[in-house]
Amino acid sequence: MRKLFAYILGTVMSIMVVFFVVGLVAPKEYTGSKTAQISAPPSRVWAVLTDIDSLPKNRPEIARVEVLEKDGPRAKKWIEHTDMDGFIVFERVEEIQNKKLVLKMVESSFGMTGTWTYELSGNEMTQVTVKENSQIASVPLRAAMTLMGRDANLKKEIQIINKAAQ
Repeated sequence: MRKLFAYILGTVMSIMVVFFVVGLVAPKEYTGSKTAQISAPPSRVWAVLTDIDSLPKNRPEIARVEVLEKDGPRAKKWIEHTDMDGFIVFERVEEIQNKKLVLKMVESSFGMTGTWTYELSGNEMTQVTVKENSQIASVPLRAAMTLMGRDANLKKEIQIINKAAQ
């Protein structure tokens, strides 16, 4: 029994060391993009992207949203409170209605920042391109994102947009 325990402990420690090393050697910065066709017009996709109040409905990991600053009737800067007691501060930095939206992740409780650009084109269907330029200061998060695939956020973003636009 003692040998089994030592073996299990050694295996767990080895996995933890490998995980930490992956995080240390993984690049802090990432740039990538994904493009997809959405079966909805650009105006509908735009409405999904700019409806900050609906974020908790469309994203299960967002518990609630707190608007910090408005630009007219819409949120310019907000905090997304996550279901794991974390937070993400976003700011809308550029927009061309139904064409382009740039959001900046100003700060997060998990050590990630960056800019996400959404470009829309089409008429009845929308071609959406999501571009991510991010930095991850947190070694464990860098390890997790590297092992999942650094484009995991982009893939998830496309899925969420597609589902919410239907």
